[in-house]
Amino acid sequence: MKKLLFMFVFMFVFSILVFSIDNNELEKINDMVQKLKQGGVMDLQVTYDWGDGNKTNLSVENFLTNRESHFYTRPGIYDINVFLTGTKDGKDGKFPIYSSKFEYVEQNLKHDLEIDIPDEVKQGEKVILKADFNLYDNSIEIKADEDEPEKIINYQWFFDDEFSQFEQGNPAEHTFNIPNGNVKPYYTIKVRVFFKYKNANENNIWRPFESIKEKRIKVIADSKVDIVDYSKIMTLSNGLFETPFFITIKDNAYHNDREYYEKTNLFYRPIIYLGEKPHNMKLVDVKKVRTNSEKYNTIIYMIEFDKINTEILRTQKDGKIIEYMPVMIRINDPQGLYEKKMNVVVIRG
Repeated sequence: MKKLLFMFVFMFVFSILVFSIDNNELEKINDMVQKLKQGGVMDLQVTYDWGDGNKTNLSVENFLTNRESHFYTRPGIYDINVFLTGTKDGKDGKFPIYSSKFEYVEQNLKHDLEIDIPDEVKQGEKVILKADFNLYDNSIEIKADEDEPEKIINYQWFFDDEFSQFEQGNPAEHTFNIPNGNVKPYYTIKVRVFFKYKNANENNIWRPFESIKEKRIKVIADSKVDIVDYSKIMTLSNGLFETPFFITIKDNAYHNDREYYEKTNLFYRPIIYLGEKPHNMKLVDVKKVRTNSEKYNTIIYMIEFDKINTEILRTQKDGKIIEYMPVMIRINDPQGLYEKKMNVVVIRG
């Protein structure tokens, strides 16, 4: 395949590099992905090779919608390569997207930087982020921000949670919606302090400075799901079901919103099994419920049985023949795997 090089927008940083995609290139990248899929390439994902022995793997969706960051720990010149990987006919393939060089230059100003956050928070609880930064050099002048003259020191906060977000300011706020577990026992919060400065005896020679500090935080699970309702009877008319199959899930993580359920790739997405074949269900609606004793969300999912192969079984009860479909639904929630089996009665209209 011909090598494709796309332009990226860089934020001017030193030990941390932040990528975001030029909107003009999204269509080209989407076209590339679609052509690879049409050509039979499966399991597509994006890999960042940062040139320092570290790599980051992302889904194509996250690559197109999020900025990705990387922290370098030693000064030097690094070769950065971004490429798609996939498999076809059992063989692995690599398709280049972008390559560049990045130089990390270290600065030496006497200072200290500490992060003031709790060691442990609950899932969905807002965390107040505070950085204590002290500079011990009175011989320099710090340059004010051109857009915000009152701001001379900049703060960026980075999180290695599901959405790889970052916040700005000091103090700042962040909410972790996914708790830690065996696979990821904690999250790492990093703060980056940066500004431009010059020595008092120099005329308009501004140099960049940055300092980075990190701290671990543990997020405790505060969520539990249950299927509280489902389509118990389905009507089959002229070989087609009259309505889709619906389920209603109760989730006591009231802080989650619709956008979260739409974006998350880890939890709450029910998989329905008809026989041994799994099928994804479609999100329909999210409602927030508050009573005097509790707060929770109800999430409605659906699937159209007409679009998949279904097996209708028969049994006899009280001398009557009853037709039904055995269904099993599995949901990953922060507490573990939730599973429920049910028989859906089929009535012929």
